Amino acid sequence: MNNEYTKIINELSSLTLENIHRKNQCDKPFYPLDLLSYLTLTNIRFLEYDNHEKYIIFKNEFYTSLNKLRVDVDNISLWNGITTVLFVIETILENDKIGEMTKDLKVVFNQLYGKFGDSLEVYLKRKNFVFQDLDIVSGVSGVISYLVQSKYNLSTNKKVLQQLLELIVELSCATSDSESSPISNMNNSFIGFSHGEIGLYTMAYKASRLLNDIDSEKKMISMIISILGKRFNNNLLKNFDINALNNSWCHGYAGLIKSYRIIRNSSFVSPKIRSLYDNFVDIYVNNMIHLSKDNFYGSSIICHGLSGLIYEVSLIDYVSYPEEIINYLMRMLMEMYKPDTYVKFTDHYLALEYNRGEIPTDIINGFEGVLLVINSVINKKPYIGDLIFGG
Repeated sequence: MNNEYTKIINELSSLTLENIHRKNQCDKPFYPLDLLSYLTLTNIRFLEYDNHEKYIIFKNEFYTSLNKLRVDVDNISLWNGITTVLFVIETILENDKIGEMTKDLKVVFNQLYGKFGDSLEVYLKRKNFVFQDLDIVSGVSGVISYLVQSKYNLSTNKKVLQQLLELIVELSCATSDSESSPISNMNNSFIGFSHGEIGLYTMAYKASRLLNDIDSEKKMISMIISILGKRFNNNLLKNFDINALNNSWCHGYAGLIKSYRIIRNSSFVSPKIRSLYDNFVDIYVNNMIHLSKDNFYGSSIICHGLSGLIYEVSLIDYVSYPEEIINYLMRMLMEMYKPDTYVKFTDHYLALEYNRGEIPTDIINGFEGVLLVINSVINKKPYIGDLIFGG
């Protein structure tokens, strides 16, 4: 099976580079979301000492992309905004083994960081929020995910994190008092990590840990435990066909087990709760042997597809589960591979949504994400530059 994985990784790696080159050569601008492809190249050793030819290709293409880049500095999202650009540049700086790009990229980074700070200042003065302003992909949760892991401008980052944490605590206190609360709307819309309140509170928890804000940490733990308690029960865990997105990262249980993995070792999670929820996760993982492609709308991508579930399960380190489960899920993923198509992995859900145009191929919604998951399962560690899925 490893030979099959290697073959697919090589095919998708070549296609990723072709995509980048094609976008650089066309008349259309490059957008922040397009830059995520460079994280894919970083994970397949384009920045290592041992292949200067690949490094030069990466460098030339990335500089071309930056020159074509169109970024709305008022868009702070981790999905397609200024935060995307900052974290891609920082990831490259952290992994550039040869260092020929360091000087140039630090200049670009510092210029953008100043604009990022101005945009956040305006953002925080807003009076009205909707749940998209708060979630991990579009809103402040994604900004927190970046700032918590950033190694640049640490003192400034902490000040911003404190402001964002205070905003979330304030909004969470108002949730029970108003049906119009943006967090109430998140709760009513999705249960997963991307757009649901579990993602918001988990990122706030990470911020509180970094800031050593014990009161906020306790509050976020309490909120997360409450949400998990409503969702983790045997009836739901055993019923995989309630909704095809039930097992996804963005909408379902894959996102919930990620949140639990992040908070599990906090001293504010009681041994009783830890034991109970460990058991729920164990039941859930061991029942995955009954899943089929229909449980994912036939989707293989990370966001709402099978590879997102595989990735989250592969990162669990506190429950012992049979190796056959990952092998079973990986075999199912391989069955979704379509070598003769441009998209490569199936996604009937997005095919319906994008029937008027090109289906995405990026990390979140396309084959590049599947490539990173396969590579991570082989290497038994998160992929480089993972701010969203495993973090």
